[in-house]
Amino acid sequence: MDKPNDHSTLSYMRTYIKNKKLNDKPIKLNMKRAETIKHLRKLDHWDSSVDGQKKPKAGKDVKGTSKKRVTIGKEDVAKKRLDEYVKLHVKYIDTFDDKGLSNFSTFESAKKESDKQLDKMADLVEPISQILIRDYIKKTKGVSKARAQVKELSESLEERFDKLPKKKKPAKPKGKNISVKVLAIEDKTNTAEKPKVKVSERKILASNYFKKYNKTIYQILKPFNTNMSSESKAKQLSKDEIKKTAKQIRIKLHPDKGGDPEEFAKANEAIQILLDTIK
Repeated sequence: MDKPNDHSTLSYMRTYIKNKKLNDKPIKLNMKRAETIKHLRKLDHWDSSVDGQKKPKAGKDVKGTSKKRVTIGKEDVAKKRLDEYVKLHVKYIDTFDDKGLSNFSTFESAKKESDKQLDKMADLVEPISQILIRDYIKKTKGVSKARAQVKELSESLEERFDKLPKKKKPAKPKGKNISVKVLAIEDKTNTAEKPKVKVSERKILASNYFKKYNKTIYQILKPFNTNMSSESKAKQLSKDEIKKTAKQIRIKLHPDKGGDPEEFAKANEAIQILLDTIK
C-alpha cells in the first residue's frame, strides 16, 4: 500500500494506518485530517513528492488517492475477491485454533505463517471500495463473526502456544535385522564406561583390524572426515570431533536407513579404535 500524500482522502489514511499497524504507536484513527497528517509525517509514513501540487484531474491516478482505492469498485470483480477473503478466514481459523496450532513446532514458525495469511487477507481487500466491503459483510452471513474470531486467534497466538502441552521426542525404534554384533559395536562408542586401554593393546587392536578387514582404520574413516586420513592427523583431533563423525556414520550407514550392516560394523569398529588410540 502506497504512502498517503497531500491528495489522499482521510479514509485512505486511516486504512493505511490500520494495515501498517501504526495505531499501536501514538496515532489514533479518530484524529482529524490535519492531526493525522502531522503524525504520519513524524513516523516517516508520508509521501511529500506531490506536496503543493494541484489535485490531478479525473482519470489521472496519483499514489494514495481515493481513485486508487476504487480501482476494483465493480461489484462482480469485488465479489470474487471478497469470496476469497471469506475463505481465507475459514482457513485461518482451522490453521490457528488450538488443534491446528499444535502442529507447529515453534512459536516463530506459527507467527510467520499467521502474518503471511493476514497479509494476504489485507492485500485482497485493499483496493476495494470500503462501501462495497461494508455492504458485503452486512449481506453475507457469518463474516463479522469470522473476522472477530480471526482477530481473537491472532492476538492470543503466543499465549495459547505457551499453554500447549510440550511434545515428547519419540523413542528411536530398535532395528529388527541388526545383528547382536553390530549393536555391540555401536554401544562401544560410549567410552565413559570403558576402562583405559594400554598403548601396546591399542596398537594390537589397530593391527587386528587390518588383518580382519584388509584395510586400516584411516582408509575406512577418510570418506567421512579427511582429518582422519592418517595417524598423525587423527591424533590431533578432539574426542568431540571424532564422536561427531561417528554420528554422521550412523546416519549414513545405519541398516535401518538402508545402509550395509557390514560397512556399518567396520566404520563403528574403526571409530572405537581411534578413540582408544587418542592420548
